[in-house]
Amino acid sequence: MMQEADTDGDPQSLSFKVGLGFAFLQINYTPSSCSMIQSSQLMKIIQTLLRLVVLALGFGFTTSRADEIAVPVKPPSVIGTTPDAGATALMPYPIYSFSIESMAFSPDGRTLATGDGNGNLRLWNVAKGELQSTVRDQNGWIFSIAWFADGRHFVTAGKDRLIRTHEALHPERVVTTLAGHSNDVHSIAITANGTTLVSAGDDRTVRIWDVANSQLLRTLTGHEKQIPSIALSPDGARIASGSRDGTVRLWDAATGNEAGILRGHTGDVMSVKFSPDGKFLASGGYDQTIRLWDARTGMPGMVFTGHTYRVYSVAFAPGGKRLASAGDQTARIWDVTTGQNMRTFKLQGEATTSPAPVRMAVSVVAFSPDGQTLAFASTFGTVHLISTATGAILRTLTPPEPSP
Repeated sequence: MMQEADTDGDPQSLSFKVGLGFAFLQINYTPSSCSMIQSSQLMKIIQTLLRLVVLALGFGFTTSRADEIAVPVKPPSVIGTTPDAGATALMPYPIYSFSIESMAFSPDGRTLATGDGNGNLRLWNVAKGELQSTVRDQNGWIFSIAWFADGRHFVTAGKDRLIRTHEALHPERVVTTLAGHSNDVHSIAITANGTTLVSAGDDRTVRIWDVANSQLLRTLTGHEKQIPSIALSPDGARIASGSRDGTVRLWDAATGNEAGILRGHTGDVMSVKFSPDGKFLASGGYDQTIRLWDARTGMPGMVFTGHTYRVYSVAFAPGGKRLASAGDQTARIWDVTTGQNMRTFKLQGEATTSPAPVRMAVSVVAFSPDGQTLAFASTFGTVHLISTATGAILRTLTPPEPSP
């Protein structure tokens, strides 16, 4: 985080600070008679170099209370205690709801697809906040959803080890089914041209499929534990996989060759995403951090800290300047350039069931295609739609109550 220079009234003396997350480094510089380089130009050069150093060293950034933005919301009734200052109070869904494990906007942003732990695939009208349709998978747990670019079809994957392509207008109609994984499928991604699908899961493999022929092209191995998340670079040339073995791996999509192993997380890696320009990769996991990597070289970048429990999901906003994360009881929006935690939305309340307690957490985050809306889902079954411009809660999507 770079602060403006302070000349202290002397144009020949430069003083500025660079934030390193845990401290600020004060730099003072007094140019000599070298008149060819103006002070302001020299300051910009030094600032740029220091930013590169901070990025390469991967310092963690935290946000102070003064940097948090409070969006006051008074729900109709409140469970538990008053939320922390600077966070948005949100009403959780009753404890009998099942956790939402997957969520994705349609390419036009009009529809939001969600999948939960009870096998409910739901399509929502984003503008109206209304439920359009529900398809029940008796095998339960829909772990991943991905849309084709034309918006006419989307793909789901889950506990039954199958990958299904659904018609968007009639989601109960399954067009194709891919089988091959020997355990739960936790993550899927589709290339922009819709020709290739990539999947990964608990069998510790990454699989590359030909969509047109429904054929398995390659099986990539190397991870030592389950793979909760994969991502495709925007050009489809690279695959990133995040594993419970604590590593992120890069793969060449054309050859299937391993392109790098990224080490830094001290726990399970639960989510990976490429930036829209493909230059960066974000990862989040059980060590409560979000980490940025150079997607080409694998070099570590900034580390965002602030979550007090596991990070389950990360997502870049269109343009790549903002990053959202889900973990503990919060959804957070980060400034990728400065590392600042721009906004925090906190679920409010406590709930238990007999005999075991139910942990309330934010499980998934996703930006709308235009970047104007952030959706985040909870383990209590609700989805909250937030205005990224104002931080206001636009709508709360609440599933129907289950039959007794």
